[in-house]
Amino acid sequence: MGFLSDLFKGLRNIQSAKQEEKEQPFDWRKEQGDSLSYGTGFSFANKKEFEGWRRIKPQEGDAEFIADRMKDYSLRALHLSSDWSKTPEETKVLSTVCAALPDSHIKELTLNGDLTAEQKAAFFEALPKMHLQKLSVDFRMTPEEAEKFGQAISKLPLQTLRLRNSYNEEESVLPVLKRLPVSLEHLDLSGCTNCTDESMAEIARYIGRTNLRSVDMTQTQITDKYIPEIMEKAKNPDLPPIMIQTIWTKVSNQEAVDAEFQYHRNQKKILDIRTAQMGWITHRYVVMNDGVSLGDARAKPEVMRDYALAGRLTDVMDRANKVGRPLTTEELTTQASEYARTPLQIAAVRHELDKVFDPKHWTNAQEMQKAWDSLKNNPKYAIQMDGKDGRPSFEENKKAVERNSLVALKTQALAAKRDR
Repeated sequence: MGFLSDLFKGLRNIQSAKQEEKEQPFDWRKEQGDSLSYGTGFSFANKKEFEGWRRIKPQEGDAEFIADRMKDYSLRALHLSSDWSKTPEETKVLSTVCAALPDSHIKELTLNGDLTAEQKAAFFEALPKMHLQKLSVDFRMTPEEAEKFGQAISKLPLQTLRLRNSYNEEESVLPVLKRLPVSLEHLDLSGCTNCTDESMAEIARYIGRTNLRSVDMTQTQITDKYIPEIMEKAKNPDLPPIMIQTIWTKVSNQEAVDAEFQYHRNQKKILDIRTAQMGWITHRYVVMNDGVSLGDARAKPEVMRDYALAGRLTDVMDRANKVGRPLTTEELTTQASEYARTPLQIAAVRHELDKVFDPKHWTNAQEMQKAWDSLKNNPKYAIQMDGKDGRPSFEENKKAVERNSLVALKTQALAAKRDR
């Protein structure tokens, strides 16, 4: 017993010592080398791979210290990460860094955390004066700010651009994708949950015209629509090898089985073309359970979102109609998570509003109008059903629902008379 007691005591002492060591304040100012990391939300202990996160408590004088270090010719990388709710010192650090960027000699910059409008303006102004090769940001931008950001990076000698987990609307990503520098080799949009095939269309234009070799589109809404175009370009041995990572949603109906077969066949062709060139294109897909109950689909926004992503929102609507409880506008416009598109917005992005607003899916014209009104902030959605150039008309479809409702009421009234 004495041996075991001593053993457990020794283990507890080791654990306690490790805990004390872990809780020791990290003096980031003593870190030397060609890289400087400062994080109040997260701090990078390993400068190269961002491993071993440590939290730093902001102190007075941090901004001045970083500004002095940025004047050092030996400083090649700067990594900043801040909480979303910032202390005055954090705000000061970010403002100071943005102002000092034009005079720095850094080649690699990471800015994790949100910036104020003033800080973004200073950052966009500084970028063209720099010589960055790697840039990673995750702050949100308006479409106007994205235009400025795109213009700012277009002339940089960038090799790597990361916008992952920025949760920007696609309207704030496209202006950047339209101005990617020709030197760019690696593009990371993973976690940009609002990006669709429209983003992929812009990226496809760069294949063959730039040095682009890898694109990470995991956790986005893109499909394999542009595989044929990329495959055609992959036949050119003069182009650099290209790897594109995506998520492809699989469902278990016959159409999806056929699509999956086609997808694998396309993928194999690309692999055959590119194997000799040491390049490849890979797709990773998530599986949507086709046996999900209607109750789960209605109760769990993430399930409804998956149906929308798979182009099967109308399946859920049909099932709901059959049990006499049509989907409500609230169910069609509920986000599965913050910044995520609603099922109805996903259908709009997929250009499937004509299917969703088909009269056969609706019994209440007022509810139908309410759902349509939820999209009015984006004019390009309304064009899909404006009744022009052969496109379907929402107004005509709504009138059809009203007529169907009247017919249903008359039928019920006649049935009631007969029963009496």
